[in-house]
Amino acid sequence: MTKYLTIIVLVGLGLSQDEEFIYSTLIDTSFGNNYNLWTEAVYKFNEQGLSIEQLIPARSRIEDMSENQSKILFTSGDSIMLYDEGLIEYLNLIGSEPSFIYNGDIVFRQDISDSLYQLHRFSFEDSVSSLIVDSLELIDMQSSYKLSSNKQNVVFFEKASLDSVNIKIVNVVSGFQTFILKVLEIPWIVIYWANNDYLYLNLSIETEFGHQKQLFRIHSSGIDEQPTQLTFLESGFNLIETKDSHLDKIIGISYSCFSTFFSCYNKLFSFSFETNQIQHIGSIKKCHTTIFHSWSHDNEKVALGTYQYCWSPLPGFIKVFNLSNNDSSIIGEDIYGLNPGDWLSPNRMKIFWVDGQNNVSLSETRSLPNRFKIHQNYPNPFNPTTTLEYELPLNTFVQITIYDMLGNVVNHLVNEAQTSGYKSVIWNATNNLGHPVSAGVYIYNIEAGDFRQTKKMILLK
Repeated sequence: MTKYLTIIVLVGLGLSQDEEFIYSTLIDTSFGNNYNLWTEAVYKFNEQGLSIEQLIPARSRIEDMSENQSKILFTSGDSIMLYDEGLIEYLNLIGSEPSFIYNGDIVFRQDISDSLYQLHRFSFEDSVSSLIVDSLELIDMQSSYKLSSNKQNVVFFEKASLDSVNIKIVNVVSGFQTFILKVLEIPWIVIYWANNDYLYLNLSIETEFGHQKQLFRIHSSGIDEQPTQLTFLESGFNLIETKDSHLDKIIGISYSCFSTFFSCYNKLFSFSFETNQIQHIGSIKKCHTTIFHSWSHDNEKVALGTYQYCWSPLPGFIKVFNLSNNDSSIIGEDIYGLNPGDWLSPNRMKIFWVDGQNNVSLSETRSLPNRFKIHQNYPNPFNPTTTLEYELPLNTFVQITIYDMLGNVVNHLVNEAQTSGYKSVIWNATNNLGHPVSAGVYIYNIEAGDFRQTKKMILLK
């Protein structure tokens, strides 16, 4: 593991130590409003959306926090890294969706092909990664796993047939698996594992208006043959993702706005595990859907992340509801969420509520890559410009060259010595003479030290 010293600044800069902050991944606005240059970065801000500070620079994404909030898991591209007591540790792990487990180790997903992935456990004591579950089929718009409240077990999805999935549990220590339920495969089966050992999940039921999601629960021991339906709302109850543990209630949204021409709002409800009662807490305006939420430590405030979906997917906002006084505020309009591929992926932008005692500033941190890599250009297909992003773990001479499909050089895009870090370059579909090139498939190749990598892109006219 590689470690870098980080300068820590306690948030005493005119702010109360008791003030809570929200940590989340937002669009990095330092690149301007050109969507071709959008990328993510980790920010912190208070519940009014003030005192916004960038914690980790571009292409970094917050994934999880330890129980005492002293450690933070980040991903940067497909590299997993850890903030711990003023140090950024590069764990030399390639994967996604990392989470802390009961003893401070982590579990994470690692793709082994375009359609298969594995679940792994990483031990900090001996820096060894061990396999938990092998060869699981990727399911569109579906998170790979969820942790139990004691963080000793994982619930995951296993493809059962063309239209159904098995919900199973595996112990992260013993590897012992328990079958829970076979269900119809639908997008976004969200699961929350509560302290009462029940799994709360949204399943689809048949109504006179078609399929509709409602909230169900089933015991994590596997003793229940069928789940119990808990909500019967006319417009359904769609459970919203969270990484919070030990909650006494969760949030769902009821979608009733289907027209883009009339003003309407989708209602938000909380569901109490103790009373099995729902309570209306607020609403989200039409053309926005909620994808993540997190509660304050007194469970009186909740932050929800949204994106726009009416005509084409666009970034949304974070909305904070104060249940004690029925107040609400909107934070970061048009900068929460990243791109359609992000919203359709299981690895959505997460939100965490941090108390004042553990709140720190990581402004001086440099998020450095731990390996050479060039990313797929975006947008792709494109017209007339596209962005190529690449990662340099050390200072080196870099060449990025565009070729046509016959192998002819089209453009020497980059040909210079560069410092380490996250880099990007824009190609405007011209050749070395500055003349526009014709539509078609092009190849771009990077050479940096001993590293070589090639990808394809499509120019439309």
